[in-house]
Amino acid sequence: MVIDIWDNETLPGAARDLLIAGDGLLRDYRADELEIAASRPTEHVFWQRRPNAFAAGKAALEADLAALIENEEVRGFHYSRMIDEEIEAISQAGIVPTSKAFLRQRVDGLVAAGYLNIIQADEVFAKSALNAGETYGTRDCLFWTSAFPLPIDNSGVERLLAIWGGEVASWTLSDNGEALGLPTIGRPRILEIAMPISTAMKGMAASAVAGRLVDLRMAELGLTEYRGGIDLYTTVALEPSSLMFVHTEGEQAYADMGRGYPPTFKL
Repeated sequence: MVIDIWDNETLPGAARDLLIAGDGLLRDYRADELEIAASRPTEHVFWQRRPNAFAAGKAALEADLAALIENEEVRGFHYSRMIDEEIEAISQAGIVPTSKAFLRQRVDGLVAAGYLNIIQADEVFAKSALNAGETYGTRDCLFWTSAFPLPIDNSGVERLLAIWGGEVASWTLSDNGEALGLPTIGRPRILEIAMPISTAMKGMAASAVAGRLVDLRMAELGLTEYRGGIDLYTTVALEPSSLMFVHTEGEQAYADMGRGYPPTFKL
């Protein structure tokens, strides 16, 4: 079963039992955090914050949980504007992380499909953030997903759905690619991906996911109000079977993303 980080029922039995068995520890940890915060002087003086007496136990819980889920998969949501041919390619060949070679292949595909001419394709490729070094951050050889289903009007995904090619294609274009017609190419899509935890984030995803599972459990117990998701990336190509569903604009699941879909997701 693929893990949904918001739903403990999707965890392997041993991992779920371990997490729930830690409820008392998490309550003690939170109570000590509140005690520490209350001991902070109100005047402006040097204050040495003491360690939480239950921090080591919480860290051990997260480490043990990580070990139990490291060979599982976690559901992720990838937001992008794509043409039908790109969806078909993913269905046949799987997920390919971003790279200069892959972007070149994609813009050449737009030329072949009649969306761009070769001059326009060359401009998109030449001005890509992938050709700007570290100026726009590291994007080469990455494929990102959100482990929470974000609504389509979320500010973090609106632009990804509105403009073909994502940030690597349009971020450095002064008009967001409007002159090249990028906002009219393809349709907004949300891909549901079964992300292998063992290879995600260069092998570091298990601890990140375990930490977020503990955070969400604390929220379920009413100990905190934080119920944030987590972004996960892979640098490894994924098999076609990793593509669980494709939701396209006009479909009900697409419109309901994060607000009724998936049915088990509630903030």
